Amino acid sequence: MSATPLPLKPMHLPPDVGLWPLAPGWWILLALLLSGLFLGWRAWRRRQRRQAPNRWLRHQLEALFEQQLDAHATAQACNRLLKRWALSQGAAPGLQGKPWLAFLQQHSPQPLEQSVGLFLTEQAYQTKPLLDAAALKDIEASLMRFARTAHSREFTGV
Repeated sequence: MSATPLPLKPMHLPPDVGLWPLAPGWWILLALLLSGLFLGWRAWRRRQRRQAPNRWLRHQLEALFEQQLDAHATAQACNRLLKRWALSQGAAPGLQGKPWLAFLQQHSPQPLEQSVGLFLTEQAYQTKPLLDAAALKDIEASLMRFARTAHSREFTGV
């Protein structure tokens, strides 16, 4: 026998595997990634909407405290701002005195100081200041802490 090569055609290889169409596993991974992004965006958006009244209150209080008003005017303005915030939280428009402080306490994660209660319920109606400048600074800090940490409902824009 002679060692002559057989007249065979060259081997036909299958085409290279392309990137498209994707295998089912990649489609599942893409669907999970997109649904995770959507749920994360929705949670972020809900948190932004829930914190909108607190952000508004914090900015308004900062602007108020920068004006350096006297204790009487500051107490009136703080009360007005807090009541506008409270309306967005579903409070009754006519809250005053102990029910007003109870409502604020209900939305505060930590107990409100007695001086804050005195400031909000009494100082707004007194012509003579009941608190000195140092106590007023402490109250400003307490109110800013309240604006940062208060529990609020989702703002619906109504």
